[in-house]
Amino acid sequence: MKIFRVSFVCCLILSGFAGEALGVEIRITGQVRTPNVKRIGMNVDDTGWDAGAIAKTRAAFNFEGTMYRSIFWGPSQDATGLFTWQEASRPAEDFLARERIIGARFTVLNGPAKGETGTITGLERRVFDDGNQQREMDYLLFDRPMPVNSGNHCAVMVEKDGLQEGHFNVSGADTAGFWSSGPNLSLVQGDTAPGSFGQTALRMEGGEDPAFIRVPGKYTEFAEVRGTWTLRFVAKALDTGATLRVGAPESREVELTSEWTEHVFTFDLAETPGAAVFFAEIAVTEGAVLIDDIVFRHEGENPTEFDDRFVAALQELRPGILRFLQMGGNTVENMIRPPLQKFRFSGSPWMKVGPRGGPFLHKFSMHEFFELCAYIGADPWFSLPGVMHPEELEQFMEYVAAPADTGFGKLRAELGQVRPWTEVFGEIIVEFGNEAWNQWGPFMASGYSGPEYWRDLFAAGRASEWYRPNLVFSSAGQNVNHWINRQIIQNAPNADLFAIATYLIHRLHPEVEERLSGDDTELYRWLFGVATGYLLEHEGMKANAAATAEHGLELAVYETNHHAADGEAGSAFRNRFLQGLGGGLNMAQNHLIMLQEHGARNQAFFTLFGHVNNAYVVKDVRLFGAVLRMKNEETRVRPHFLALQALNQGIFGDLMEVEYGGEVPTFIAQSFDERNRTWGEPREIPSVRALPFAEGKKRSLVLLNLSVDGPVETTLHFDGAVAGRRAEWTMLHAEDINAHNELELKEGQVKLREGVMEPFHTALNINLPPHSLLVLRWETE
Repeated sequence: MKIFRVSFVCCLILSGFAGEALGVEIRITGQVRTPNVKRIGMNVDDTGWDAGAIAKTRAAFNFEGTMYRSIFWGPSQDATGLFTWQEASRPAEDFLARERIIGARFTVLNGPAKGETGTITGLERRVFDDGNQQREMDYLLFDRPMPVNSGNHCAVMVEKDGLQEGHFNVSGADTAGFWSSGPNLSLVQGDTAPGSFGQTALRMEGGEDPAFIRVPGKYTEFAEVRGTWTLRFVAKALDTGATLRVGAPESREVELTSEWTEHVFTFDLAETPGAAVFFAEIAVTEGAVLIDDIVFRHEGENPTEFDDRFVAALQELRPGILRFLQMGGNTVENMIRPPLQKFRFSGSPWMKVGPRGGPFLHKFSMHEFFELCAYIGADPWFSLPGVMHPEELEQFMEYVAAPADTGFGKLRAELGQVRPWTEVFGEIIVEFGNEAWNQWGPFMASGYSGPEYWRDLFAAGRASEWYRPNLVFSSAGQNVNHWINRQIIQNAPNADLFAIATYLIHRLHPEVEERLSGDDTELYRWLFGVATGYLLEHEGMKANAAATAEHGLELAVYETNHHAADGEAGSAFRNRFLQGLGGGLNMAQNHLIMLQEHGARNQAFFTLFGHVNNAYVVKDVRLFGAVLRMKNEETRVRPHFLALQALNQGIFGDLMEVEYGGEVPTFIAQSFDERNRTWGEPREIPSVRALPFAEGKKRSLVLLNLSVDGPVETTLHFDGAVAGRRAEWTMLHAEDINAHNELELKEGQVKLREGVMEPFHTALNINLPPHSLLVLRWETE
């Protein structure tokens, strides 16, 4: 990320842009609008191939089994079972769901039987009569009678672990594939190295065909693979003459014995391999070998468990928050422990079960994530499992706040952090699951926002001996479904935050492309108008703001970005603004509106690392990542990242009130209704948004100019003399609003520029370039 420094001794910034300047006066008052603001945050996770390169440990295989947890809910829980909205008995996946559910433990989550436990003995299709209509639904059969509960959100937690089965998902089930050889690999229980976690190892049997596994080091295009690598594992020979070789990258033979022995190979990779994916190979050519605890790491210099280039990118961004999202299936203890001491987990009843299913395994732990947050100076926003028991929340409370000799505080100290995390961070935001209200696809059964569940978890946290005021509990909902949000807020009035996702543009239809594809001015007026209309005028947003205010909750943003993944407009048209400067400025507007108009101090962009998304209808949609590539020579980022980087240089302390005068510039935007596919009435929208900040003697002003067709002349007024009569500035701007930094370009087109303005004083005239973001920073005497 290159930042170009330029010094100015005049009072105009980047003057000389074509177009007639319009005069607006901006006066910074002494009144606080929102106290104790936070820099804009970022979502990080390791669930995608692109994102898998953020940790030093690129792969950790311990071959242990899977924990399964889901929440089923529906309109009625009678004496013998639960009617559930989740169709767990769908014919195409019936064998998976039945294996998951029948014989599983259940816990009733609300109603007269809350806390009662038992066993699921059957999965049937039954007719439910709600008085108005009859519908056939799935029915979970209990092993014993339960008190009756009714209503739309009767719920049970279902658990059935497969820890004893182990896990290794080979390519093509029992057939050979790229990543493993298939039928000459098997899992063995009960023979593991002394001190190893769990009970499962991998048996590799060579012969006519070698047995092999390939351990991924990630894509060479997106992540740096040059440097020092370590391949570590334990192995033992089961046959005399068994032969094992590693290739990482050069081939080496491993000396085996009949006892478990650790083997460590370190090598330096000087050049990027030509292959798309860099990997290490472990192969047995003769005899049988047991292998376990494989770790493949890209070493680095920073003290955390995260890749040097990833950490450097975060240090450039300076996020106020890092949010780690996950859904259901996991446990608190499993999240805290390092990768080789974890079981896999699943929160979906449709996830293939058994040793060759597809559960999740995070490549870094909660503890390592907290260490990262502390190192870069960000508060953690952590999604605990969306499916969990109240006693697990007490374990979390001990981990973050108890002394080093108490409960899970002792585990924290054993992992290297003696001081409680509550004494390290300004705030720790605690959420349960990711989009626990969402009943679509992978979210279904991975969380629950119904009556009593969140409220009970929040209550358990507040009742803990280790509760501290800087532990902030967050419930969440979908921005547009304000009627659901109001119910969630009523169900969990003891939360501190209510978080929404302020995604812009969900469906992009051909009507928009046909009308706007040939005119940049009209395209970006429409785009910039979307944020204003959605965040300030939409009935859902107004209802969300009213409901949070009514219950004394603070509104927050857990995710935001464009979300143009649906609709039939072409990918080239949508990528024009998704990947370019205009899209980055629109995201800046999104964050600034939520902070200035809704007081959302806690906001997190989605997401850090990623390239393309194969959307519902079209492919190659440039969503959702802000970082495209992390390399030694160049970490390539989208304008969205640069916009957040600029904002975070100016956001600190208290957000102050601002007054506008003179000739305030506006533009005309016409909205488009995504659902009804109709154009709305033209609306007049201000072109300039100003946000001033103050902390002690430090001052800043963020100026966003959304004018597409010309500069805007501004006059800045504020009280107090300026120390040294100088200010530092950072600007995001390019001549072409479509300029971008995608990887097909030899060099990115959009960069931050910064410099010094002097003399700097009140009543200063500043010429804001069109489609630009300017951040000024100074100190008072």
